[in-house]
Amino acid sequence: MGDGSVSLSHPELIIDFLVAERGRGADGPYHVKALGVKAQPLRYMSLLSDDTIKVRSRGLELVLPHPINYAFQKLIISGRRAYEAKAVKDRLQAVEVLREVVSRGEKEKARSKFLKMPAGWRKAFWSGSRPRRPMT
Repeated sequence: MGDGSVSLSHPELIIDFLVAERGRGADGPYHVKALGVKAQPLRYMSLLSDDTIKVRSRGLELVLPHPINYAFQKLIISGRRAYEAKAVKDRLQAVEVLREVVSRGEKEKARSKFLKMPAGWRKAFWSGSRPRRPMT
């Protein structure tokens, strides 16, 4: 990545090294000495790490964010994106995941998770879920 953080790519998998961004934010990547990598700071990381699911795929057990939390985090950060194209991509991914969640009968679970988020996060969720007005 351009900021020095590490992202490992394979045709079937991308691994990004992420850490929670706290306070006023970081000017650059965070050095993870134990792994010898630089990780990208990410806001609202606890949404992704505090509620996870385990998925088995190709002999591997993967620990992933709960899909509802993933969608919520995508909507929240979409409102903070500097580039509208990335914000649109985040919103589209979030909506696709939430539609799947609802189709599987988990609408009430999503509502409950939303109401348990801090008030500031819920406000950021709504600001991220609406497209920005075009600049004139």
